[in-house]
Amino acid sequence: MSDSWNPGPEPTPRPNSSPCYGSTDYDYGGDIRCCKRETPDRISPLPDEILLHILSFLPMLDVLKTDVLSKRWQYLWTSVPSICFSSSWFSSYLDDSRYFVDMVNKTLVLAGWAGTRKFTVEFADYVEEFAADVNLWVRFAAKNKIEELTLDLGDDYWSFNGSPYCLPEHLYVNSSLTELSLSQCDLAPSGHVGWGCLKSLSIGCVELDEIVLQNILSGSPRLEFLKLQDFFGIDRVDISNPSVKKLVINGYEFRYDNEDDEEGIDDQVYSSLEISGPNLHSLSILGSLKNTKFRVTNVASLVEANLNFDIRYQHTADEEYEESQNIVRLLFQSLAGVQSLTIGTWCTKVLSTFDLENVALPWLRSKKRKHLTIDTGYDKWELPGIASLLDYSYCLETLVININPAFAGQPYIGARFPDFCNSDRGSYWEIQDRAFWCLLRHLKTVKVNLLVEGGCGVKFLYFLLGKARYLEKMTVNPPRQYAWDKLFRAAQKLLSAPRSSPKAVVVFNAWH
Repeated sequence: MSDSWNPGPEPTPRPNSSPCYGSTDYDYGGDIRCCKRETPDRISPLPDEILLHILSFLPMLDVLKTDVLSKRWQYLWTSVPSICFSSSWFSSYLDDSRYFVDMVNKTLVLAGWAGTRKFTVEFADYVEEFAADVNLWVRFAAKNKIEELTLDLGDDYWSFNGSPYCLPEHLYVNSSLTELSLSQCDLAPSGHVGWGCLKSLSIGCVELDEIVLQNILSGSPRLEFLKLQDFFGIDRVDISNPSVKKLVINGYEFRYDNEDDEEGIDDQVYSSLEISGPNLHSLSILGSLKNTKFRVTNVASLVEANLNFDIRYQHTADEEYEESQNIVRLLFQSLAGVQSLTIGTWCTKVLSTFDLENVALPWLRSKKRKHLTIDTGYDKWELPGIASLLDYSYCLETLVININPAFAGQPYIGARFPDFCNSDRGSYWEIQDRAFWCLLRHLKTVKVNLLVEGGCGVKFLYFLLGKARYLEKMTVNPPRQYAWDKLFRAAQKLLSAPRSSPKAVVVFNAWH
């Protein structure tokens, strides 16, 4: 039942075929249904509830193909609790987007879908001529009281030449939706938004309006999770809804609309984005924030934060450098009470600039930061930043290092930065003479993912083993593609390294 299934050179139409075959339906001449099995069929006798649960994990194209297995399976697909259509599954033998659209329309008409809870359509080739068809899909979701609706009409707003799909007015008042995900869908409700049961909302690849966003938040009293991805048009995300506990910002870009006005462009090469949420427990700022100065304010309830983003400006090198430092300083001031922090390469490299300039970092100090995750390329530009994070995380108990070589490279924070890093990174931890309070008193767990044999990351682990007096467990997960001989050498060196803590256990998960 693979997507590349070939029905044979001489197809025969059959009257009650599943809709995935469209006008070129195929039959097996009864051979499959009547074939003699070498082993007993242990799946078909299972109850409908179990079979439908299994089908809910399959792509819709494969679900529709089960129609030809036997009479037991012939109409079972019409009752699956989750239906998902993706134009990418048909690209190998369908060149016409209209074919995909007609297939979706036919499928929705033929089946009853009485027990369907989840409806997903991923249509990367959407253009305005299909707006009426998408309206039918949305109407289907509303009529059948779908609880989880995903309408993904593209993930590249900047290359889209037409108008985004305009969400119909009737969907803004819906008491069945609990999860809603929209990509490249224009949100412009003319009246009140009534999403009384909505708990999760994701909006992507679209221009937002601040009034519309507030209207949505006020009309979603049970909303707990909000994700804004690759958006523009607003300079403030104010989460005043007390029920929203988790906010994800993934990609933001300032756009200067008046391209004919050459005068003043230099004064508006970046915009400001302010994020506020007094009741938020979790905040993630991810992706690329192009030409943007952003601030995080009023997040006193925040427990965890993920800072895996980068910023690229159109300034001169000196302006970019100073603005990057300013953003990171204000950001850590606002996140002083966070207990669990994940930090990416851009922020780590900016922190390195302070350390290398011998600048004091009182705003980096935290006694509440107990869990720290560092996503790093582990290059020379990040080592001082990593050291600063350890130095100022006084009560750190768990440290997770995710090493990704793709993250390595010169940071985009100004041309002055490389002048600082002429020393050999291999000896960086060997010459550290400062007292890391978390290593002396609190660090108990270390986990390192994708550690390369022979890399400088190994010396960092030697440093931790030799300094962490209360360490209980260090887990190392090397890359899967490395040969056994290299893994064995790395494990030997690490397991024989001196340890400051008598309780320290080193687990080296070697796989091939």
